[in-house]
Amino acid sequence: MYVYIQSEPRLWTVGFYPPGGIWVSESDHGSKAEAAERVSYLNGPKAEDRRSLREAMMVTLDLEIRNVIIDWLRTVALPDTMPAEETRRLLIALVDEP
Repeated sequence: MYVYIQSEPRLWTVGFYPPGGIWVSESDHGSKAEAAERVSYLNGPKAEDRRSLREAMMVTLDLEIRNVIIDWLRTVALPDTMPAEETRRLLIALVDEP
């Protein structure tokens, strides 16, 4: 895990302590805010942010799969003579059923 320390009066150093315990520096910054931003970037998103991103990706994937199924049903499995609104209702019912 990356952290920052004030290594000099106007210098913040980003780095980490490996299992051996000897400081390993990664970069130096002129302000505490810059060092904190770098630490945040290096450590990656928080667990709750990763969870939210994963959930958003699953919703997007579900919608993409649903659209592929609807397109396939529309072009392959349904007769051309079925009215558009009836086709739409049938496709949604087929895709949304558990």
